[in-house]
Amino acid sequence: MKKDIIKLVSLFINLCFIIYNVNSIAQTTQKEISRIEWKSGSRLNWEDFKGIPDYSDKRIAAITSSVIQYKYYCENDTIHFSSKAIFICNESWVKPENKNQKTLNHEQLHFDITEFFNRMLVSKVSKTHWGCNQVEELELLVTNVLKEWREAQIRYDRDTWYSLNSYMQNEWDKLVEEKLSNGY
Repeated sequence: MKKDIIKLVSLFINLCFIIYNVNSIAQTTQKEISRIEWKSGSRLNWEDFKGIPDYSDKRIAAITSSVIQYKYYCENDTIHFSSKAIFICNESWVKPENKNQKTLNHEQLHFDITEFFNRMLVSKVSKTHWGCNQVEELELLVTNVLKEWREAQIRYDRDTWYSLNSYMQNEWDKLVEEKLSNGY
């Protein structure tokens, strides 16, 4: 009887462990799906905007949440650096009444600007051989590029008046497309 109870408890613990692992795998997959890495020729669509709209500001039609994700490690007294532009689906949203091509193009350009600054960061980092004792200098460079990126995002919205100024939207479209096409 005692052995049967121990087997049942052991079976229950194993079952809980299996359920926990399956749950963890499902959550990991969900998190991976909720992020999109920038790829040339690939465009966002409204299904990518999975966040809940914020109705507190009537002027905002949609929000693109994007980041420059970077990492580095030290090996043989050399810092190895990599980064990528990421769109965060669960933090990006659109108000249903604003789902139109003009708004989507504006939001796509926010993501494209993120990729442009990602490339700028990679370019600046690659111009220097970084020793493992230069982490502070590397972090300063990254911080400065990220600051420029945030300022450019704000300037883009201000210049285009959140896509309502068609002339300026077109100018930004051309500028960013040119910079991305020229490999930077």
